[in-house]
Amino acid sequence: KAADLDPGAPRGLRNLALLYFALGEDRSFVETIGQTASRWPDDPTVHCVLAVADLERGDAAGVLQHAQRLVEADSRNHSARRCGLFLLRDADLRDGRYDRALERYRKFYPDLFLPASPRIDGRNYLVAVEVVPVLQALGRTDEAHALLDGIERAIRTIPRLGDEGYGPTDLQIHALSGKKTKALAALQRELPLGQSHLAFRDRAPCRLELRLHQAHRRADPRTIETSEDL
Repeated sequence: KAADLDPGAPRGLRNLALLYFALGEDRSFVETIGQTASRWPDDPTVHCVLAVADLERGDAAGVLQHAQRLVEADSRNHSARRCGLFLLRDADLRDGRYDRALERYRKFYPDLFLPASPRIDGRNYLVAVEVVPVLQALGRTDEAHALLDGIERAIRTIPRLGDEGYGPTDLQIHALSGKKTKALAALQRELPLGQSHLAFRDRAPCRLELRLHQAHRRADPRTIETSEDL
């Protein structure tokens, strides 16, 4: 209905595709996002979802192509860029290109790499979470811990629930810190909210991290995203 009411914008069809994805109706998901892409071929948020469609089909080259377009998108579209960085990061982790992944994040988020201490707030804490496994893979544990400490401080000023909430970020902090007991406790608090809350925790167009992580779990075995992992 939303897509019919606003046929000139991609949001309605894109969100319908996301709903199909969340419900596991993969055929409808692929068909709907295909229609969206044919009408708005240059929209960065559509490319984020197209990357996931390629991931579902096992088209690694397609995923990387869309991810690169997202990274090169308008700098004002932070959420689309974050989606591209996330996808490229997973490919780099999988193939052992840790330095490349780190330099890409350093280019777009220099505040996370300040010499004295990283500057982390409500605008970049989710990106900081995604940088931690790269630092850990490089053996740069002190820098990883500094990011985790900064993320923990940042989320104290943010509500847990809602579009602006930090969701299960505390679970990720504990998991990446190797604190499995605390991660389990955090997961128990999240489970009554439903798995959709765990998966779609932020307002970015790439609200598909759970499935992306599941697809690339071997690239980053230290991260705990699901109850099955725990």
